[in-house]
Amino acid sequence: AAVSDVLPEVLFDAVWSCVAAPVPGLLQPLLPLPSPPSPAVSAVHDGDDIDDISRACLLPPLPLVDGLAGARAVAVSGDGLNLYVAGADDNAVAIFRRDLRNGTVTFTGLVSDGEPIRDADCDVVGSMDGLAGASDVEVSANGQHVYVASLDDDALAVFSRDAETGALTYVMRLKDGFGELDLGTIDDPVAVAVTPDGAQVLVAGALSDTVAVFSRDAATGAVIAFTDSDCRAD
Repeated sequence: AAVSDVLPEVLFDAVWSCVAAPVPGLLQPLLPLPSPPSPAVSAVHDGDDIDDISRACLLPPLPLVDGLAGARAVAVSGDGLNLYVAGADDNAVAIFRRDLRNGTVTFTGLVSDGEPIRDADCDVVGSMDGLAGASDVEVSANGQHVYVASLDDDALAVFSRDAETGALTYVMRLKDGFGELDLGTIDDPVAVAVTPDGAQVLVAGALSDTVAVFSRDAATGAVIAFTDSDCRAD
């Protein structure tokens, strides 16, 4: 076959163009990519109005968020369901329920210094102590207990935790210079921690320049100070 570079007559009068018909969607103006959604921001303030929270023993309901004045520290339970905030000026620990889907929190109650302790029959059997100037809060790894260091009380308060509701029940308190705890052991406690194995509770005393080590009962959450014999080798 012969190859020729001569155009056929039918193409002599053709109009040539390099402009191609646009393919839908390919030549549209470029639009900026949408910005990622901003994360939700939720803040709860002391004194916020809320739906009344009913309480046992015919106590008046809680109409406002409480326990956050002078908020110093926060701890989250290992299951992520509860948030605990140490409120130094309220001498209290505020309790919140946390939504696992979006992280928002809902106030559910509080424990405060001097609050009456009631038995199953609602009779007053004592009062909570060791929360004045609450400066730090910690939840044990097993989620069963909550520990609060209190600056003004020079104390460590211990609570058991309800895994379903997050509610706290007073267990005990250790106070600097009282009982078997020597004066200057936890003077002005500003921090508390529970060891990962749950065997000890550690408290930092700012004025006593100390880190105090307490033995912890994993079942009850109770803490006791180590004695000299505990530290003496056999």
